[in-house]
Amino acid sequence: MSRLDGGRRGRTLLAAVLAAGVAGGVLAGCTPGGGTPPPSAAATAPGTGADPQAGGPDAPAPGLPDAATVRGTGTPLVVGTTTLWVLPTAGAGVRTLAAEDGSAVAVVTVPTPATGAVTGAAGGAVGAGAVGTGAAGTGGVGMAAPAAGDRVVVAVLAAPADRTLAVRDDGSVVVDAGDAFVAGLAPAGHAPPSVALTPAGSPRVAAVDPAAPAADASGADDAPTGPGVVVTLTVPAGAVGDVPLWLADVTVLDATWGQREGGRSLAVEPSAWARAGGQAAGVGVWAQVVAREPEADLPTMRDQLWCHQLGAPEKDTWNLEPWRPEVDTLTLLAAGCNPVDGDG
Repeated sequence: MSRLDGGRRGRTLLAAVLAAGVAGGVLAGCTPGGGTPPPSAAATAPGTGADPQAGGPDAPAPGLPDAATVRGTGTPLVVGTTTLWVLPTAGAGVRTLAAEDGSAVAVVTVPTPATGAVTGAAGGAVGAGAVGTGAAGTGGVGMAAPAAGDRVVVAVLAAPADRTLAVRDDGSVVVDAGDAFVAGLAPAGHAPPSVALTPAGSPRVAAVDPAAPAADASGADDAPTGPGVVVTLTVPAGAVGDVPLWLADVTVLDATWGQREGGRSLAVEPSAWARAGGQAAGVGVWAQVVAREPEADLPTMRDQLWCHQLGAPEKDTWNLEPWRPEVDTLTLLAAGCNPVDGDG
């Protein structure tokens, strides 16, 4: 098993490294990369603290519409075979844009100071509020006004019944069909460079399905929150502007074997979304690399991929070598993602 496996150990260690100011220096020499957290760390789908309730995976959190309502009245955001629905809250609107690379963006626009379902300044429970029809022309959901310092819900998202949504620690979202990655949402606020925005500030996506299970002990990449999960998009109370939600199903444009330094090397060319997609991109890139090149399915290559994503997201390719030794996280970072025998 990879030494970066084992729940949150790699993520905790990385946090310590970053806090000590080490990562910036050791990653300066990193060859091709991107920016996501430890490859095999299990992630619980973080909720908003809503109290558990009966009703199954489609049951809404207090004050929020259920998945069926979001699917029935929300705006579809489509890539490939995957559709998510985005339902704005009262006062907000949503428009969708297709990117040249096949990805898609839903832009949630908050035209007046944000008010809506309250999540609390510290991410507490969603406050109960009357569900209404929303502002004219928005098709949104009307909810209670927040207090100063709160975060408010400006949109609610849902997946189809045959998909699961797993919200990662950074707010990116993995869309799964069974155990297979099919698409992902970048952390809220990221968008293709061609999309002109007026940022609404500090957006977050959080899972609010009370039936979301905890991560299991197997070291699985995600703890899926179950079909029909509802997730929320929040901004600070009073925020005004645009919040993009960037959805993509292609993370790898090319993967080519060649010779480099001490032996064979796989040059992975990530998509633009994969460079900005956070932890969800880490899951998606690895899944698509292995699907293309099954012999790349080695712990050392996955560790290198994670390191490259973290350290050098703008490099043309992320070069992975099967002959490099498997080392601990600090050694991997200190080696610029390219450890050799004798390191560590």
